[in-house]
Amino acid sequence: MGSVSLRALVLDIYARVREQGHLADRVLHHTLRAHPSLHSRERRHVAQAVYGMLRLERRLDYVFERALAASGGPGLRTLATPDLHRLRYAGVLVSELGQTAAVAAAMSGLSTASARALETIATLRVQWPSDATTRLALEHSLPDWAARSLHAQYGADAPALAAALNRRAPLALRTNTLKTTRNALAARLASQGVSVVPGALSPWALLVEGHPNVFSLAPFKDGSFEVQDEGSQLVALACGARPGDQVVDACAGAGGKTLALAAMMENRGRILACDVTDLRLADLRPRARRAGVFTVNPRIVPDGAAGDAALAPERGRAAVVLVDAPCTGTGSWRRNPDARWRMTEADAATFPPRQRSILERASTLVRPGGRLVYATCSLLRAENDEVAAGFARDHADFQPEPLAGLPAQALDDRGRLLLLPHVHGTDGFFAAAFRRK
Repeated sequence: MGSVSLRALVLDIYARVREQGHLADRVLHHTLRAHPSLHSRERRHVAQAVYGMLRLERRLDYVFERALAASGGPGLRTLATPDLHRLRYAGVLVSELGQTAAVAAAMSGLSTASARALETIATLRVQWPSDATTRLALEHSLPDWAARSLHAQYGADAPALAAALNRRAPLALRTNTLKTTRNALAARLASQGVSVVPGALSPWALLVEGHPNVFSLAPFKDGSFEVQDEGSQLVALACGARPGDQVVDACAGAGGKTLALAAMMENRGRILACDVTDLRLADLRPRARRAGVFTVNPRIVPDGAAGDAALAPERGRAAVVLVDAPCTGTGSWRRNPDARWRMTEADAATFPPRQRSILERASTLVRPGGRLVYATCSLLRAENDEVAAGFARDHADFQPEPLAGLPAQALDDRGRLLLLPHVHGTDGFFAAAFRRK
């Protein structure tokens, strides 16, 4: 396709995400499927440009506002929406994809004022605000509420953490040990021209180098691997599930951790995979078949009394219960950059009460001597430490327990899983374990 057509795809996807509220990954998936003639490098350009615009939107706007003023142009917010979108696209071409300002301006079809502003940024010395929180929000393209929370919690480390949330996440694979070993999988992928290196934290992880379409590979189609962040793999490993155990994945979703647990258990025992609707559990069934997993029992468990009734026969029976709770997802913003603009401070405040409620109900399923694992992909203390501490305070029958079998660098000083993108290269994750007395 020509550059104009690629630009049209990028701008259409971006507008549907930012103006109509669609999820970026779904719009990208459906749009690229509708254009099968696109080459792999063209698909990669579209995805990188869209995600770059979403990640850097606020930073680009701040810089362009000053560039427009320096070049004598109009204020940024006086631009028509299509021109504003094209300007952001041009900014990504310059800052992320290595295009020169002149080439980017020509490709983007900018107005004269916008093109002049784009050329100005090459020599513009950006003056960031002196207030640390405001600078964090603008320089690293964060909502104000998130910048306040990260600055308050991480202090001097907050800029490095925020910068990591704006970098592309590595593509990580989880070896399905029911079918192969990590070394054998690496050799098989190499024979197909796919270069991988072992993950530093998970014993199952392979990190893919380059940009192959791993979903088209025979080892994916025959279930030899799943695409799963290395941090997510460690959450499953933290559960310590053993062959023959009865396990509950209380918030299973599409089942990534469920399938990892099944492999840990060598396809022996039983896993009850729960979620509030069948919408996501529907994905688990074909994934389990492909992986050769037959120990998983998906179950819809709605909120309220109906869910309590559905779980009543399971109370006090599980050796392991995993609560991978719904959360703000701040730890995965590099993969889902549009989520930062969809989440509000009021939305974030709703999660801790929900997490406490889910943890409370799930705890009734743990047998005496069994283990309860609480996890999130959040970076925020209110969803992590505070929820875990509140549960421990209210439940004398559960003893906090340091996690075993995980790399020391993945644990905090209390033996809980704490993964940070700028430190570990994974998504952000937290997990704490409790043993029922």
